[in-house]
Amino acid sequence: MKNKGITLISLVITIIILIILSSVGIYLSLGNNGIFTRAKQAKETTNKQTATEIINLKITTAQMNKYAEDQRMPTLKELSVVLGTDNEIQYVTEKSQIASTKYEVGENPSSIYTKLNDYPYEFEINGQLQLASINGIKIATNEQKGDTILLETTDINEEEEIQLQGNIYDYKKIEIFLAVCLESGEKLWNSVSIYTSDIELSSIEQWKTTIPMYIASNTNYYSYTHFIFTANNKINFLTETYNNWSILKYKIKVIGYEN
Repeated sequence: MKNKGITLISLVITIIILIILSSVGIYLSLGNNGIFTRAKQAKETTNKQTATEIINLKITTAQMNKYAEDQRMPTLKELSVVLGTDNEIQYVTEKSQIASTKYEVGENPSSIYTKLNDYPYEFEINGQLQLASINGIKIATNEQKGDTILLETTDINEEEEIQLQGNIYDYKKIEIFLAVCLESGEKLWNSVSIYTSDIELSSIEQWKTTIPMYIASNTNYYSYTHFIFTANNKINFLTETYNNWSILKYKIKVIGYEN
């Protein structure tokens, strides 16, 4: 009669195999390169990228507002004042990780340090209004290289063709800033971000994006400015205005980002 029970040797072998599999599973989950570690690293990377984009957006917004008002970029001191009044900013200071009050910046800073309320990263901004370090770690040169001005024009007319200083497909993303001066003297600006992978030249070798512009207090007056990219690295732009809204001057800036 055959013995259908489990022998002691089979049981021991089964237990050893289960122990080995459990050890492998624990290592894959909790090791230095485990699932939980990689998930934590991915979350950290995402949070840092989000915080960096928020700070960069605040810098760019301050630049465009100053450009629309005075046709020049802000100084580092002026940028620090803008950040110091921002409710999302925890502090702005000239010295890293030292802020007894929210705002501590002298008249001629060479760098400023700032931190968002919701993220644990301190950003250093240099005199060129660029991010220089995050939590004391210098930003690599190739990251700074990603902020490249492809076009910056002032006082241009409607329906012009403008040559870009480079190929947009050398960049992951481009951002177009448009500032206008109205006949009334009021100055407005808006922007649009475009991933170059989304730009496809059609059969007539053109691709178009549009920036709307309107006065918040009176949305009956508005305009649409169309930017048409061509295959020879040029932009044609034209504006449609409504209700006899008169635009006197246009200022356009195009920035390319490698990352």
